[in-house]
Amino acid sequence: MLFFVFIIGILAIGWYVPQAIVNNARFRFAALLAVLSALLLGALFIWTGSQIFGVLGFGDAKKEFERGFNVWKVMLFLAPAAALHAQRSLYSDNGSNK
Repeated sequence: MLFFVFIIGILAIGWYVPQAIVNNARFRFAALLAVLSALLLGALFIWTGSQIFGVLGFGDAKKEFERGFNVWKVMLFLAPAAALHAQRSLYSDNGSNK
């Protein structure tokens, strides 16, 4: 059950956080900041979810964190792709890549 929550949460964080940061922060390394922020926020989401799950007594927090960490690895590919997609669409709208 928690595994599916982790999957949905990580996919949402990995896609929307980098796009929101790139679209609002208009400086040279916005994509790098967006990727690092998404990775950190995703790790915090996994850790917090596993701790809450363990405190409520539904299972072992360490085991749930390990499962969640395997889901978090998807963000290593998803967050940079989302940030680059947002950056390219931002600059193609302004016509600066011609």
